[in-house]
Amino acid sequence: MYATPSTDEPLANEPQALAIADGLDPLILTASDVKQWFVCARVVWYQRLLGTWRPTTYAMQVGDEMHTRQRARLRRRHLRTLPEGDYHMDMPLFDAELGLSGRPDLVIEAQHEHIPVDFKDSTNVQGKHVAMQIAAYGLLLIRQGRKVKRGIVYSLPRRRMREIRLDTHRLREVESVVQSMHTHLLAEQLPPPTTKRALCVSCEFRRYCNDVF
Repeated sequence: MYATPSTDEPLANEPQALAIADGLDPLILTASDVKQWFVCARVVWYQRLLGTWRPTTYAMQVGDEMHTRQRARLRRRHLRTLPEGDYHMDMPLFDAELGLSGRPDLVIEAQHEHIPVDFKDSTNVQGKHVAMQIAAYGLLLIRQGRKVKRGIVYSLPRRRMREIRLDTHRLREVESVVQSMHTHLLAEQLPPPTTKRALCVSCEFRRYCNDVF
């Protein structure tokens, strides 16, 4: 069973953790970075090593605006398909030892467990990259001493959820991936490009991949 560190920290938003959870510290990875690593590791590498500067595309801006509107709408209505419990929106999470942070859209504090929830603007919530992002949130909660058995990815367009089991194997895998990510970044070792070259067409970093283009 995955070891759970003991803690007396309250389950609440802590202002001092906000910047870290949002990934503003270049040495601290985020759960979103973990997801992106499984899509294209180079995007994370470029984002971190280029510092605060990052090219943006129109598609990225539209996606961010849509996600913001949807999340605001969720605060005004109850999602009956989700498990019951106390809802904690936008909770900042951080673990210094792992060098990992995150801000899940929702954490459900149920009777015997805590459930991280991520809302997606897509009808397709399958894929390992999606599961690993939820696993990263789960790992952060466990490191705070919370009991986590599962996570949920919720498709906003379809109003359907995908439940992801967060077992020992998956938690250890995400921890290993985070360690590998830090190794690549600290050594400034460029990871290989994605095998899904169709993603490169609209990528904001494609100009830097001279071995692809």
